[in-house]
Amino acid sequence: MQYLSKGDDAHNKKAKTLLEEAETLTGKNSCIPKSARRSKLRAVTLNNLGCFYKQMSKPHTAHKYLERALEIEATTPECDNPAGTHLNLCAILSQLGRHAEALEHAECALELLSDGTPSSEKNPATSITAIAYYNKAVEQEYLRLGEQALKSYSEAFQVAAKELGQKHPLAMGMKKSWNACKRLNNPQESGLYSPRSPRSRMPL
Repeated sequence: MQYLSKGDDAHNKKAKTLLEEAETLTGKNSCIPKSARRSKLRAVTLNNLGCFYKQMSKPHTAHKYLERALEIEATTPECDNPAGTHLNLCAILSQLGRHAEALEHAECALELLSDGTPSSEKNPATSITAIAYYNKAVEQEYLRLGEQALKSYSEAFQVAAKELGQKHPLAMGMKKSWNACKRLNNPQESGLYSPRSPRSRMPL
């Protein structure tokens, strides 16, 4: 995925080649013995392919790979990123306009995280739980669930502030979104609830 992060055509092509090789190596004809370890590697590969095609603006293809990754993770306890996969699916389904389904995946991610299910998406500069709450709020806005979105933005900010500090850019951005949602849901300031174009989901 380091190649993909570069963003240019040459690195994208190299990323695709490496991911396709990984897909072959973890497939049915793999030289790696069938085991939980191979299933875990397969899920990681499919998830990365989903992220690749998302970045290539091919959401339908990305969705296909992410669903396959989630199927493996659901039956392989050794997999350590089901919450991240749910959030990736949330982003893709939202992009496809399937906001009710996207919301379900954000909620599934939060349930896994609250149960203590580990996630490989560990980054000291971010908080996957805060992002999950934030993405949940975005989908609730799309579905015109203003009061619920307000609560989710609040949770997103509180988690980000606790884990990263109130002055962290992620926490400050979430607080800004929370305040904007407050104004939209305050009849004295904005009249009846009329959602604007909701904010984009935050990437992992």
